[in-house]
Amino acid sequence: MLTPSERARDASLSRRSLLAASAAAITATAGCTGFLDNTDAASSLVDAVPGETTLLAHLDVEAVADGEASETDLESALEGLDAFGSERATEAIVAFEDRTGLDPLEANEVVLFGDVDAISSDATEEEVAAAAAQETIIVDGDWSEDDVVASLEETTDLEYESESAGGDAERYEPVSVANGDGDGGDGDGGGDEPPVLGVLGDGRYVVGDEDGVDAALETHAGDEEAISGSIRSAYDGANDGPVTVAAVPDGSPLPDEFAFLAGGNDDIFEEIDAIGLQYDTIDDETVDLELDFHVDDDSDAEQLETVLQGGLSALGELDDELSDASDEATLEREETVVSIVYQGDADAVAALLAVLEGV
Repeated sequence: MLTPSERARDASLSRRSLLAASAAAITATAGCTGFLDNTDAASSLVDAVPGETTLLAHLDVEAVADGEASETDLESALEGLDAFGSERATEAIVAFEDRTGLDPLEANEVVLFGDVDAISSDATEEEVAAAAAQETIIVDGDWSEDDVVASLEETTDLEYESESAGGDAERYEPVSVANGDGDGGDGDGGGDEPPVLGVLGDGRYVVGDEDGVDAALETHAGDEEAISGSIRSAYDGANDGPVTVAAVPDGSPLPDEFAFLAGGNDDIFEEIDAIGLQYDTIDDETVDLELDFHVDDDSDAEQLETVLQGGLSALGELDDELSDASDEATLEREETVVSIVYQGDADAVAALLAVLEGV
């Protein structure tokens, strides 16, 4: 099997905390309904994401691993972020290792894409874990194609066969499943079906169920349109941190129980086309968060800014921790994008996000 690098062994955060920290930020925006500097590598991964995607998350693994936040502070912040059901993304990243035998902390960067409504808000832990095992993940790493296939075969105890997917791309699927032999199990790899593998070239791989991998391969080949429109704009606008997320909400992202924060003007949240989020740790006590709301026109942006300003003020009256967060948070508006920007105590960020569950 592959040997962990010094970077992974020496990371200041525990494996679970690092993955959970990244996942919590991812699902903070995934909850809209229920990463990284803008490099060529990042663009190449996102360019393989199919156009129908409504949830897109990018993780710069090295930047997260090099973060200065302590494990204790990070885990404390995660208690509040759990309100977003961070199990989905955490389980998806953990399932990647369970199903492939590849360490996600060995990757250079990771992209997760899918449907924000794929898992209902009232799903059980077992349902979340089962669904997360089918999430589609694109990784950029230093693994060779032979190593990836060997790791898959050893983990699933199945033989994989390849076929050309156009250009330099390859597609691998288990021989027994492809031929209808066996019971569709996947050894110790977790999940109901063994993963399909797509090889995009230059150390980039896509892993997931058949539909997700095929969609990424077709997009990579230019046979299908890549992600674009409001969600791509939200992603590009937020793409300036170790963790970047973009999502398209299905209706208003404001939970009913917090509609009072809008002062009777909660209809404006129905006008939000997409949401972008960037998240970073500054030191062992401080996090940097920006949440961008994209709307159609200047009038909607102006109204949303006004409503959010009132909502942040109202949040400060709920408890002391929220008061600190709401006092330090600022609102910015640039054309049709309204942003909540906060840099401060990790616990206060967690409390703020927990109240804004669904945003």
